[in-house]
Amino acid sequence: MSKNVYVRKMKVNSDLDKINKIVTIFSIIKNGNLGVMHIRPRCVEVLSYYMVFGFNDDTKKLLYSIGITKPNLDQINSELTKSGYLIRDERNFTHRHFNAELLKIKEYFMDETNREKMFFIKLDEQ
Repeated sequence: MSKNVYVRKMKVNSDLDKINKIVTIFSIIKNGNLGVMHIRPRCVEVLSYYMVFGFNDDTKKLLYSIGITKPNLDQINSELTKSGYLIRDERNFTHRHFNAELLKIKEYFMDETNREKMFFIKLDEQ
């Protein structure tokens, strides 16, 4: 059975740029409805930093250096947790990790063995 595929190449400047674009696309798909708001661009930016550099104090310092304040970062982390992108650690509530789907995306797109990646979106008509 043959399938038609629409291909659109996207150039990226860095791992951070690549993950930022993928997370933006993923957040739109995750909600599934055009009328539902996906996560804000600043949340995508923070989540992208976490995916590339890890959820740790060094990444938080890096985020502070680009103009995100501690209270704003706390609010963004809360928003990402409520939206299901980040999950609180069971043993330490100050630590978070990615949901299973984001973790798969991170592992796939950050894998260095093959630099050319593809992201397929299957549309099911009802």
